[in-house]
Amino acid sequence: MDIIALRRVDVPDYEPVFSFSINGRELADILRAHGCEDCELTLWSVGCHQGCTVFAQQQGTQPERQIVMICGCGVLGCSSTSVSVTRRDKTVVWSEFATDGPSRIPELDNAGPFEFDAEHYDTLLAEGRRLAREEMAKQRAFDEEYRKQRDAEAARQSEAKPSGVVCQPAESA
Repeated sequence: MDIIALRRVDVPDYEPVFSFSINGRELADILRAHGCEDCELTLWSVGCHQGCTVFAQQQGTQPERQIVMICGCGVLGCSSTSVSVTRRDKTVVWSEFATDGPSRIPELDNAGPFEFDAEHYDTLLAEGRRLAREEMAKQRAFDEEYRKQRDAEAARQSEAKPSGVVCQPAESA
């Protein structure tokens, strides 16, 4: 049985990302060794596009293709790496890694399969979803504070400007 781990990584001058490791080796390194350039899964991406990523709550036991890595911009559809996720009774299997870029990377066929304990996997992804929700809440709070400051500054500037109405002396009769 393979061991999967997840950690949040704060990247200077960038947003936080998730980093998976399998059997103690970073997933990004495993995939790069097979020719893949996608190297992260931003918390923002998971928060906005959770249903497309491995953080989706899988329904049933049929294999589902889910995104495991996204290009550095974090935008789905730019470039991403997906994996076939198959849920069994007590395990979850990642297999058939593939990119959605313009060219297929045949070497990715040799990455995996990886089989994880389902209970540990579910707990790990629940924690990832929690972290993504927290990050989205922080971003919304930051955006709201920025909007308030911007609006207050615009109001101050508007008050400081002359209204454009010039007072004329009254005409004498």
